[in-house]
Amino acid sequence: MDRFEEIKLESLQDSWVIMYTFVAKELYDKAGLEGESALREAVRRYGRDRGQRLLDNHIKINLETLFHEGRDRPGEPRFLSKVIRSTREERISDTLICSFADVWKRYGAKHLGRIYCEEFHIACYQAFGFGKTKVN
Repeated sequence: MDRFEEIKLESLQDSWVIMYTFVAKELYDKAGLEGESALREAVRRYGRDRGQRLLDNHIKINLETLFHEGRDRPGEPRFLSKVIRSTREERISDTLICSFADVWKRYGAKHLGRIYCEEFHIACYQAFGFGKTKVN
């Protein structure tokens, strides 16, 4: 991928994160605990939808295909993780660079990013794994 295409992709990813941040901030700031609860449920629903969409790709249901073939959005070139173990049944990795987190930090919204990460990944991976997946 050439640099111009990477910049376009980075811009698109940042725009999505910024939009989430503004919507989440309104819910969180204006509606208190009810707003946080609604935000968490919305992110879970989004995660379940993404996990179910991955199933539409007709790929084998295991962690290798989830992380290598199952992406339903373009990859994030700035994202960097160290994979410690990756098998069909188990994936252990350490996220070193997350551009989403960089945006949340820039907008003073790390707490909203934490909500997203706590809810999205669990819901997405469980939907993909028919509720059999454990996520930490």
